[in-house]
Amino acid sequence: MKKFITLFFLFISASTFSQVVSSVDFHVINDGMEEDYLKLEKIWREFHSQNIEDGKMIRWSMLKVVESNGGPNDTANYITVNTYNSLESFNSIWDNITLEKFTKVVRKRLRGKMSNKEINRVLNAKIKKGHRSYMITPVDGTSPPANLKIGDYILLDAMSQNNKDYEDYEKLFAKPIMQHNVDNGSLNLWGFTKIFDRNETAMKEPTHFTWRVPSKTKDFDWDSAVLHDKFGNKFVYDKMWELAIDSRKVVGSSKLEIVDIIQ
Repeated sequence: MKKFITLFFLFISASTFSQVVSSVDFHVINDGMEEDYLKLEKIWREFHSQNIEDGKMIRWSMLKVVESNGGPNDTANYITVNTYNSLESFNSIWDNITLEKFTKVVRKRLRGKMSNKEINRVLNAKIKKGHRSYMITPVDGTSPPANLKIGDYILLDAMSQNNKDYEDYEKLFAKPIMQHNVDNGSLNLWGFTKIFDRNETAMKEPTHFTWRVPSKTKDFDWDSAVLHDKFGNKFVYDKMWELAIDSRKVVGSSKLEIVDIIQ
C-alpha cells in the first residue's frame, strides 16, 4: 500500500537541500465529512509519529486551507506534508507497507484512545472526493530555520516556470528580498521548492512551490530604499521585478493555517 501521503517543511539548512524530499497532499473532503477526516488524520498521525520515532521521517504537518485563489475548482480543504531526509527513506516506508502492517501500528498506538471498530469505520468511510499529490525537493530558502508552531499561517504559491531563468530569479533576486524581511522581523521564513513527481489527478501546470510564513507583528517590505540599494538603485530593482515576473506564472495561491505538526 504505497501512496503519496502528504509539503514540506523543507526549511532546513542549505547543506541538506539535495537530500530532503517531501510529499504534499491536497485533500478535497466530501460535504459533511470534516469530522471523519480529522479522525482519519488522527489515525495517520500515529503512523507518521512511529516513522519519525524510527528516524524514517523528519516531520509531518497538517494545514487547513483558509483562503484559496486560482487552481482547480474543487478547492482542497486541508493539506498534509510529510518530509523525509531522502527519497530512499520515503521508499523504505512505502515500498514495504501493507494494510495489515499499517493497522497493526495504529491500533497499538491508539489503544485506549480509539476502538478498533472506529478505526476500521473511519478507514473505510468515503471521506474524500479528491486527492492531489506532489513530490517536491527544496531548491533554496531563508535562514535560520523557523520554529513553526500550531496557529502559524503559511502563504503558498504554485508557480509555473516560463523560461530557463526562473530558478535564478528566485534564488538571486527573490531570496535576498525574503532574507531582508526575515532579518528585520517582517517574515519568519521563505522556502523555494521544485516539483519532481505528481499523481494523475494533480495539476499539471505547477513546476514549483514557494512558501512564506509571515510575521504577525510587522508588515512585509516589498519596496524600500534599503531594498533598492541591495540591487544598485530603484531602476534596477524595478527592472529585475519585471524580468522575474515574466519568468513565471502564479497558477494558484493559498493561505494555510498549521493545525497540527510533529517533528
